[in-house]
Amino acid sequence: MNEKQYHNYRRNAEELNEEIIFCCNDSESCEHYGSIHRLFTPKKARLDNGKALEMAAIFYNCGSEEIKKEVYPLDIVDTAGVWDDIDFINYLYENNYFNNYDAIITPDGAVVFDKKFMTII
Repeated sequence: MNEKQYHNYRRNAEELNEEIIFCCNDSESCEHYGSIHRLFTPKKARLDNGKALEMAAIFYNCGSEEIKKEVYPLDIVDTAGVWDDIDFINYLYENNYFNNYDAIITPDGAVVFDKKFMTII
């Protein structure tokens, strides 16, 4: 079970309504995004087990290794990879991906799909 916590900062309450939430391992690397600090603890979340990678390979018509760094970006604060592509996000919605997964863990953070797992501190 993953007990790690991931950080997300926002400037105002309006920004808390996003559907795709980018979180980083290191609070300091993302605190410049605002003063509202939220935490994601994946303890009870349904974590992606590779399905997004499989779906991205199909969507982008490429191999899994070729698209892996875009699905699991190395620096989530700098680039969100496929998670910034609205066409890919729509493809995931159309194929019920978000009905089965609450988040995906990246090398330096997480992409969260259900804000009920976010706690304001």
